[in-house]
Amino acid sequence: MGDDERRNEKRYDCFGKTLNQLKGTEETFRAFVLDVSKTGMKIQSQIALDIGSDIEIQLDLPRKEFPESSPIILHGKIKWVDEEATPVAVGIEFTELDQDTVNKLESFIKIW
Repeated sequence: MGDDERRNEKRYDCFGKTLNQLKGTEETFRAFVLDVSKTGMKIQSQIALDIGSDIEIQLDLPRKEFPESSPIILHGKIKWVDEEATPVAVGIEFTELDQDTVNKLESFIKIW
């Protein structure tokens, strides 16, 4: 079964920056967003991450389109990791999305 057959929401190719923190740790790391939907995203990471880990993501918004906005804070769970990719590709499913966060995420998706 292909990725598109497993997903309910369309994925949009994009390029964005994130600051991430795994639940229960103090360390943060940066990553790049490769695609996003209302239910998840794929990022490129310089470090391998464990499937099932909980993660907090601060998605930086483009200043041109969102000059007054702060990053979108997203919570998710790591669903898959492709360690053969360079850098490592990571699939994240969002959890705990409130309506305000969904609205901001939809606005971000619309520019792509």
